[in-house]
Amino acid sequence: MLFETIANNWINYWENFDWTKIGSLIINNVIQILIFSLIFWLINRIAVFLVDRSFLTYSKSKRINKKRAATLHTLLKNTARYIVVFFYLYTILSILDFPIGTLIASAGIVTIVIGLGAQSIIKDIISGFLILLEQQMEVGDTVTINNNVNGKLVAFGLRITTIKSADGSLNYIANSSITTIKNQY
Repeated sequence: MLFETIANNWINYWENFDWTKIGSLIINNVIQILIFSLIFWLINRIAVFLVDRSFLTYSKSKRINKKRAATLHTLLKNTARYIVVFFYLYTILSILDFPIGTLIASAGIVTIVIGLGAQSIIKDIISGFLILLEQQMEVGDTVTINNNVNGKLVAFGLRITTIKSADGSLNYIANSSITTIKNQY
């Protein structure tokens, strides 16, 4: 008896279902997603092209370090891509009627929690970016960091600087802890 009632309710539901309304909604959403996917793909290609083009001109300068230019180029290209992907996902979720305000509020809370936990990493990256931007040192330079670590700069990243001392030991220094740089070229 219970099974019969459930089966009859299920059959009534499917018989009274408005297939034309749901079909047109699905087709409309799919077409919008395809159009916006094409638009954002083009925006991404244009953004990457502009970054590549600007760095082609920038790298022709005689005074530019090729490694520094490559680092900045990759950083800007990835930033452009992330921004395009963020807005693409926002657009797709809007088309699908997801509650964007709730998602953004949740993302804001998660960002605050991660930001508080990752303060030192963020400080390292910002410091590394500023050192790179200000061209304070380059790979191969002989430097003294904070008046106590000296040697040849063998690697410089956005988070860590690696110095090879005269005795051959490698010193890894977080960029946020660098207060003074004595560069002997």
